[in-house]
Amino acid sequence: MNNIIYLIFIIIILLIFIILLNNFVTYKELFENNNCSKEFSTNSFCQYNMDNNKCECIYQKDDIKMGFSSPPGCCNRICSRLSKEECLKQSKIDEIPYYCNIAGNCIKQMGTLLSNKISANNCGTDILNNQLLLPYATLDECLKGSDICTKYNDPSKGKLENKENCLKDVNCGYCTNSEGDGKCIEGNATEPNDLEKYYYCSANKKSGKNLYEYGNHVAYLLQE
Repeated sequence: MNNIIYLIFIIIILLIFIILLNNFVTYKELFENNNCSKEFSTNSFCQYNMDNNKCECIYQKDDIKMGFSSPPGCCNRICSRLSKEECLKQSKIDEIPYYCNIAGNCIKQMGTLLSNKISANNCGTDILNNQLLLPYATLDECLKGSDICTKYNDPSKGKLENKENCLKDVNCGYCTNSEGDGKCIEGNATEPNDLEKYYYCSANKKSGKNLYEYGNHVAYLLQE
């Protein structure tokens, strides 16, 4: 009997601890940045980050339609607690669909018509140059404009597997940036197809950074 009472007591203590910890995190996120300027508090809102699949507090300056990281306390909601559907708070009348190419598939997303939150309409950032990946307005545009090598940048697979699959395709090459992050892009045996965008990707780099790699397709190339 005493053991059961003791066990119940321990469970109650643990539950109280969990509740207090939860309230502490909430309090911290809400008030650790309570000195937000009017500019930040007015122009910060919750936005879903396509790169890490998290809802975050984002600041959008009126004349720059791009989101920047904002202190969590500057948003009027606790963004980190929100689901993807709850993240961008708006009425149904302000919603607009757009499409992102994710691992070769055109995925429908819900964006906004509101200009003060327009930065939320994006497909994440390019891992190589940190530039915003702009969305497609329609499914047809997405299907026609998609890079054929994007299917080898599958977030559900590991980097090595994606790279291995990429280098098997004669239409693709693999570029690694200065931070060691890489992605599959359209290219030939010597360079990327889009040199304006990926000008720093070179096949002759010895450091392994900003390196462009192409698979062993000698037999195929000799047939051309």
